Amino acid sequence: MSVLVIGSTGIVGPHVVRALRARGVHTRVFTRDPQRALRLLPEGTDIRCCTPHLQSSLLDAADGLDAAFLLTPDDPRSTDIQLEMIRVLRRTGVRIVKVSGTTAAVTPDGPEATRRHWEVEQVLTHSGQPFVVLRPCTFMQFLIDRIVLPILRDTGKVIDPLGPAGINYIDARDIGECGAEALMDPRWVGHTLALTGPRAVTFDEIAEQVGARIGRTVETVKLTPWELRRQFQKRGMAWWEADHFRELFGLFRQGLAEPVSPDVDRLIGRRPTGLDEYLRTHAAFESADTIAAWKDTEAWPADGGVIDTAQREHARGQMA
Repeated sequence: MSVLVIGSTGIVGPHVVRALRARGVHTRVFTRDPQRALRLLPEGTDIRCCTPHLQSSLLDAADGLDAAFLLTPDDPRSTDIQLEMIRVLRRTGVRIVKVSGTTAAVTPDGPEATRRHWEVEQVLTHSGQPFVVLRPCTFMQFLIDRIVLPILRDTGKVIDPLGPAGINYIDARDIGECGAEALMDPRWVGHTLALTGPRAVTFDEIAEQVGARIGRTVETVKLTPWELRRQFQKRGMAWWEADHFRELFGLFRQGLAEPVSPDVDRLIGRRPTGLDEYLRTHAAFESADTIAAWKDTEAWPADGGVIDTAQREHARGQMA
């Protein structure tokens, strides 16, 4: 069997490639950054470059293959990009496995970014092309590595935009395993599969687990979704992406990301990785120097440095 992976150099793609290679599948990737692919992917991966002539380069890359994994970066143009790729791939007859968004948010009236996924899903499911849709919940690698730990390093605290609600985070490595199985096994054609962890986790629980790893109590700072958006923009996130998280976490505050799906177990035959296990084995907690730095509370601003009073007032004004 031979498979094409589109989106091989982000959080999920390398795990899909590794899972396929571990199963003995000939794996070809389609990328705009072949040098990054060389650094991240297993030796011997067939790397094809996406040129400005998308249609011809994608058609060449997909030639002779059985299935394609479709994942593109979150971007306001992602609908058009994915639909163009689907149009090209329809000419090859390959089975398409598309990574979408969190099930609760992929609706015609959901947040803008997940509405884009909904639109692409509608076209794909009515295209006549063999397909599988994977709908993972929020990635642990994104939440912990790009949100929780950087803010903890800077402020000594964990932000909490959800209050008592939880999210069923999933490990990107599990998504990679599920993606490989969906690409290889034709039983899943026509299915839309929700990928979650084993249980929903609150930010208070995350703070407690992180605190246990570094040996001190970690406080949470309660934020509204609008305050969260402001905090993300302050840290350099594009406004449209920060606004996506405002919308998404507004839904999650209602508990819509808490349900547990059995689909990971159905796909790979085991329980998904839990957030506690992810934190126990996280490389960031293996360094004594890092843990010592996180214990040094004198290095942090007295107010936690997360969001100041003026920012709170501005955010509340945005909600009025």
